[in-house]
Amino acid sequence: MKRNRLNQVWIPAALFLGDGLFVLLALCAAWWLRYRTDFGQIVVEVRDANFAEYIPLLLVGGGLLLLTFAQMGLYTSAHVLRRLHATNIIIRASCFWLFAYLCLSLVLKFVPEISRLFVILATLLVIAIVGLWRQCLYAVATRSALLGHLRQRVLIYGWNDHARALLTELNATGKHPYAPIGVFAHSGEVVPEELKKGTGDATALQTILREAHVDILICADPELPASEASQLALACERTWTDLKAVPGRFETLTSGLRLQVVGGVPLLGLEDLAISRMLNRIAKRLVDIVGACTGLLLSAPIILVLSYWIRKESPGPIFFSQERIGADNHRFLLWKLRSMVPDAALSDDLRQSTVSGDKRVLNIGRFMRRWNLDELPQ
Repeated sequence: MKRNRLNQVWIPAALFLGDGLFVLLALCAAWWLRYRTDFGQIVVEVRDANFAEYIPLLLVGGGLLLLTFAQMGLYTSAHVLRRLHATNIIIRASCFWLFAYLCLSLVLKFVPEISRLFVILATLLVIAIVGLWRQCLYAVATRSALLGHLRQRVLIYGWNDHARALLTELNATGKHPYAPIGVFAHSGEVVPEELKKGTGDATALQTILREAHVDILICADPELPASEASQLALACERTWTDLKAVPGRFETLTSGLRLQVVGGVPLLGLEDLAISRMLNRIAKRLVDIVGACTGLLLSAPIILVLSYWIRKESPGPIFFSQERIGADNHRFLLWKLRSMVPDAALSDDLRQSTVSGDKRVLNIGRFMRRWNLDELPQ
């Protein structure tokens, strides 16, 4: 859970703040080149430009550029190690910002006016400075303990030439964004002992994905039967594990796939889910909070009436709480209006444990403390 929070919250937030600092630095440098150097006076001479007047425009321009970075998926922990891909996003986002800012300067009248030369210089400096900062961050990350947190844990499903090529590439430098943790051999295939993670069918895979905290499952078998491929996809869905595969059966399972080549082996997979982007995550969180607060306010009179009826009919707590599992296997406490007699869930668990001979020590201890039993009924 700490690793998930680090990769999903703190690292993206640090990247966003770092990019914001260097974007503002690049914009300020562009302003200085345009209005305080002879080079900037070549096109149109402006000698009385006041930096304080341009600060709001610089902040707005920097904010729009950061939003463009975020929308293009730059703020994920994986992009710290994927230098080329991150640089590609920075260049494309900066060029889009250049085009958008120039169009706005033609349609709207800004005070003070936006210099086209300033926008061009800012674009070039943003690409150079932010790109350099990302290169330095990569050098620091690959030489520190942060590398272990940034690399995504990968389990390979199936053992063949594709799996061998993948393992060779992923283990070549130890700095690849994917960190192989082992191989799951299906259908009883033989796997080298030092690589062996487990054997069995796809239905046994779900436990391994959860216990080993696997981030990505790579299916190396392009001829996997459709039924087994469906089980594989279901196991990944239930454990919040990304799925990639050598092209084959998986082409028909979903759309929006992207092709990636690792060690000469083509992989198909959902490279970037919409919910993983920073802006979408922020928007979803705001919708969740606003929607929940609105729903609570609107339903408050109904809840009060139902609470009165519940308390009148069955003395005891009005609300019932139960632990559930959400995204990334995060445990949370669910609250709802009680619809059964008090302790009904505990009584049912006790009965099931007794009938099936379940020896779960934690549950037994809880029941014994609850009812002061010296021993469970036989």
